Amino acid sequence: MAQEKLKTCLPILTSEDLIRLAYELRSIGFSIDTRQFVEAHRADDILLGLEVQGELKGPERLKTILAPIFCNTPEEQATFYKFFDSWLSRNARIHEEFKEAGVRVERKPDGQPGWGNFLAQHKYWFISLVSFAVLAIWYFYPMMGVMESKKWLQGKVVDQKTGAPVEEVSVQFNNRAAQTDGSGFFNFGEFPDKTSGDLTFLHPAYLTKTLPGKSTTTQQDMETFQLRRLLKNPRIVVIEVKDKESGVPVAGAEVAFLTKSRRTDVAGKARFNYRREESSTQIDVMHDGYLKNTLTYQLHGYDTVTVSVELVKSLTAEEEAVQSLVERINKVEIVATEGGWMKFYKKYYQKILVGSAVLPFLFLIGWMLGRWYRKPVMLEREATTETPSVDYVMVEWLAEGVFKNSRLRRIIQQFRQHRESVDLELDTEATIYRTINTGGMFTPAYQSRFVLPEYLVLIDRASFDDQQARFVDEIIDRFAADGVYMDRYYFKRAPRVCQPEKPEKPQLALKELITRHPGHRLLVFTDAEGFIDPLTGKLHGWIDQLLHWSDTGIFIPERTDGIRYLERILAKSGFHVEPVSIAGLSRHIERIQFDAASARFDWPLATPYPYLFEDKKDVWLQQAEPDQPHIDELTTALRQYLDEEGILWLGACAVYPELHWELTLYLAAKLTLGDKDTLTAEEQDRLRKKLLEVTRLPWFRYGSMPDWLRLCLIKNLQEKNQHHQIRRIIRELLSSARRDYREGFQKTGRAIRLPVAWKSVIFHLRYLKRKIAALFQRGIDDDPLNDYVFSNYISSGRSLLAVIIPDRVKHLFSGKGRQSLASGRRQVLLCQWPSVRWYLLLLNG
Repeated sequence: MAQEKLKTCLPILTSEDLIRLAYELRSIGFSIDTRQFVEAHRADDILLGLEVQGELKGPERLKTILAPIFCNTPEEQATFYKFFDSWLSRNARIHEEFKEAGVRVERKPDGQPGWGNFLAQHKYWFISLVSFAVLAIWYFYPMMGVMESKKWLQGKVVDQKTGAPVEEVSVQFNNRAAQTDGSGFFNFGEFPDKTSGDLTFLHPAYLTKTLPGKSTTTQQDMETFQLRRLLKNPRIVVIEVKDKESGVPVAGAEVAFLTKSRRTDVAGKARFNYRREESSTQIDVMHDGYLKNTLTYQLHGYDTVTVSVELVKSLTAEEEAVQSLVERINKVEIVATEGGWMKFYKKYYQKILVGSAVLPFLFLIGWMLGRWYRKPVMLEREATTETPSVDYVMVEWLAEGVFKNSRLRRIIQQFRQHRESVDLELDTEATIYRTINTGGMFTPAYQSRFVLPEYLVLIDRASFDDQQARFVDEIIDRFAADGVYMDRYYFKRAPRVCQPEKPEKPQLALKELITRHPGHRLLVFTDAEGFIDPLTGKLHGWIDQLLHWSDTGIFIPERTDGIRYLERILAKSGFHVEPVSIAGLSRHIERIQFDAASARFDWPLATPYPYLFEDKKDVWLQQAEPDQPHIDELTTALRQYLDEEGILWLGACAVYPELHWELTLYLAAKLTLGDKDTLTAEEQDRLRKKLLEVTRLPWFRYGSMPDWLRLCLIKNLQEKNQHHQIRRIIRELLSSARRDYREGFQKTGRAIRLPVAWKSVIFHLRYLKRKIAALFQRGIDDDPLNDYVFSNYISSGRSLLAVIIPDRVKHLFSGKGRQSLASGRRQVLLCQWPSVRWYLLLLNG
């Protein structure tokens, strides 16, 4: 019966599945903010509870639960109902579990049918393609029409002066002839293709005219041609040529007038007649003994006109040689009076002029580049929806033994001690003896052997950057490094579904872990908030599955009055409840080995964790600054939970733009050490206890601290004159930056891998594309999960939220060495490049 009920339940949707669903909804236009991401993290607990009660019978019920989380409008809700079925069918794991449960999932389109969905997802590419096609058609269509349509050549001939049509004009074009009609029209008919050539117009009363012509695409296209009429009575022009000095007529001079050319007679005259109606023309006079003379003559309406032209004698060869010699002598005299700089100036005058205009820009470029190179590099956080280029920089600090001491090594040895294990082979002698004692009834007895114990570790992890889980990982890593065999899994609030240590491996249900690791000892590290039903105050029913393992230990961060109740009910169920500490691990292994349940263990009460952090988690995690009353409430709760040292640690972690576990551990160790070189055992215990208190805060559980909280904590450090101390510690760490582990790191050191983003050209192009897309759709809010630590050059006043990089290693934080210029320097080069290129082209001639 129970199996049939289990088959009717839906497969488990984990928080990772819901986060992926949220991102896919954002990609199709849903407005998913930080609050909805947090609610998606919590929704898996609600689904688990409903699944156990058997209230989830199909995808329709699942949609009604998830729709209020992701939808803000009725339109989004309608789209979500259509999209969710398609999403379920695309998720292979969930789809297979549905098949096993006997639930059919129909594949439906993502909110829009067929091509509509495809066009919606690629609408910008589609708009660009359609725009390109329209432009191409607009450009090539007239050309296509010219090629496909018939060609025509026709026109009209009119008188240039009166505008009256001229008939009987013979028109010739490419071996074709046509004649104008009474209206002055002519038509050559159709042509097979585009044709061009010369049009010649012939008429006895008009001047012959030749013009370029071509066939047209339509029969309606017509051009008008004008002809000049010839005079009825010819007019006479007599051109008289004389010597300019003596006034003697020059015979034999060649005179060109209009289209005719003649030589002067003995009297120096040449006679021309013409019938053109022209206003002016040129007269060219040439003679071997004179220089050529050209003048413009205004035609008159007289029948006979005499025009006088004077010629100047040309120089003989001897005279030309003398004149050339005189010019060279004058030039030598001028050059002799000039200095060397004047010669250089005259030779390179144009280049000097251009250089004087361009050199100021070159000096400006050099000055600005020098300023940029001298500017310090800073690290600051910036939220963006684009994916920048990310580099990793290694920094080193000497491990101070936070998780390395002799006491921990002794505990590890205890965890490695062999235990007795029952073998599957029968012990013959013991079996015979037991069978005889039972009166002949067969009673088997199995052989036993001593084996190394194996451990199954389940760690509560709120997010992938959960530093409380990293704290536990540090302890487990020490055990694994010293030979303790441990299988590690992660869960969120309740270990019903666990994620293996390698993210690429599939998730496993608790029952699968029982079958895979039946002989392991179980260690569960959690705050146990998901173990108790908040309505009944009792343990959830699935917790009994944890009793399949022997010697199960549950480790919780603190012990308060509220935890005492949890400790009692877990102890009644057979679990060992211990603190997350070295002493708690020692206590647990002693319980197993020596049955020390009655031994007294001093577990002091800790400061209770304020429920304010959990109840208003959304307010403290959002990037928008809350109201001042909320900030005052948060400040009071922090001071009640942390002492002065804890507040200092929290402020130190706020100085660096990103929360990083290795950096948190480094700052805690440095602030605890002070001027000392090593930590005592008591100081190590106090450091681990304080570190666990700090990493329980919601910002460390989710790996992000908003800027408004960082600013408040940094200002608090300034008021106590602790701000420079923290920045000095961070600067010392960054001074050891390397690109690789092999670049001079000490063997005793611990490398911290810090991600540093930089804005490449592709990043700026994607940013521009998103801005253009924002003109056509509503904007999408940035999410803290998309925050990056960028390296930028300081262009204005220094921000309290930025960290300055030491000068000697700043080249490692600006992209791939110096290959990536800062955006300011790149803009300077791009703006000045046209002037530089123009100058280089001129210098090259």
